[in-house]
Amino acid sequence: MFLRRHVELGAYMPHELCIEMSADRALVDASGNRVEPTPVETLSTFVHEYFHYLQNISTVSGFAAYHATQQLLAIFSHTVGATGESGGSGRLSAELVRRLRELADYLDLLEGDAGPEHDVLESIVQVAAQRRELPFGNGVSRLSEVTVVCEVQTAQGPPERRSLQLGLCVIEEGLAYEIDRIVATADGEVPGGNAPTFPYFVLRRLGEHLAPGIDRFTLLACGVLSLLTNDPAGALVDALRDLGERHRQGAAISDAFAQVEEALRAPRTGAINTILEDVEGLRRMHARRGAAEDAMNHVCDIFSSLLARRLDDPLWDVRPFAAQLDKRRLTELLHSVEPCLVLQRLPDDDDDPDDGDRPQHDLMLAFGKVGEAAKEMTRRALPVLQCQLHYVDVHLDRDEFVPSAEVSPKHAGCPFYRSCTLQLRRDHADVCKRSPWKIYGLSAKETCWYGAAVAATLGTVRLLSTLPTEDSDP
Repeated sequence: MFLRRHVELGAYMPHELCIEMSADRALVDASGNRVEPTPVETLSTFVHEYFHYLQNISTVSGFAAYHATQQLLAIFSHTVGATGESGGSGRLSAELVRRLRELADYLDLLEGDAGPEHDVLESIVQVAAQRRELPFGNGVSRLSEVTVVCEVQTAQGPPERRSLQLGLCVIEEGLAYEIDRIVATADGEVPGGNAPTFPYFVLRRLGEHLAPGIDRFTLLACGVLSLLTNDPAGALVDALRDLGERHRQGAAISDAFAQVEEALRAPRTGAINTILEDVEGLRRMHARRGAAEDAMNHVCDIFSSLLARRLDDPLWDVRPFAAQLDKRRLTELLHSVEPCLVLQRLPDDDDDPDDGDRPQHDLMLAFGKVGEAAKEMTRRALPVLQCQLHYVDVHLDRDEFVPSAEVSPKHAGCPFYRSCTLQLRRDHADVCKRSPWKIYGLSAKETCWYGAAVAATLGTVRLLSTLPTEDSDP
């Protein structure tokens, strides 16, 4: 249900607040030492995934999606028994079944889709938007259903027309891709890789279709402004159409954009101020739940501080990428908003088929100075929330929860299976790989991030054992 924001060599898990870097895009070596100098394509991949983190944790639509996943968690908790096993949606009341379907419909429309994966986008033919009101709790949620008709080149022959539903997937991937290309070409490097046009080029083509003559930074700015609303797809289309019309009437792109930005100021301010009040509900939801409470308080602090920053400068995150890469401003951005936890994949030993199952195979990286409170929180508490959403996700089949006994073990493994250092991982490797929620009941003496996540979901509190990781300061 939770779509991964990804390029081939890196990934960001929305709402789990974690980046994965592949072995081919290593920030550190097997000893935990920084790779210096950082290869340009490694840096561009990392910035791509880091930008997804910013989209998640500092925008209105990012908060809306995160809040919805926390509501999924609340419903899921009603399916879980004392052992941590879920009985599936069969344990839910009719009211909770209805709420689950409403959340699924809302998240589907908010997320949109990525488009036809194997086709090549040639141009955009038509954009149609329909305002919809979705039942949501005791009220309604207003979102636009935006259908984009594209002309594509298929492997089968002549061009054909395909449709996609515009949403966070296309907007966020398009923004991150434009930024990673700016980073990759900053020193005149030839762009590497062959990114699929869906979803990465859709934002660019949409800008060209609705606002001919738009420059790259203005496209980035329109994309970010759309994420600072509760209706990102509708807001993006409206902004680009408004910009295009003003430009056709003779306004320079910069002047037209200034008017578009001003028109969005009041709704943006209202939405952000509402969120600054709503974060207290998330704090209360996790109150008195051990490490999950500490972690959620930290997440709410990040949401509050970064959204408040948007009130003063809604485009602070894209300032380093104005005309070309400003390396000083990018460094300042990375220091002012430290990256989330990073799982650094390391190469498998091709001569050892069991190497991928080895404990401590991969590394966990936390950014910041050793001993700082924010870094310690990233290392020791935030992964509990990541495991908690993983727990929900592997049981979720769009608008219903499947019983634990029916969850496919193929994708159920603990997110930290390859990097965990605990004895629990050594003693119960099969559980960690296939059904990590069972770790909750296997030891009375210690637990782990996943065990703490199950405990928090049940409403109980169990102390975390110390989980040693390498202190790194990338």
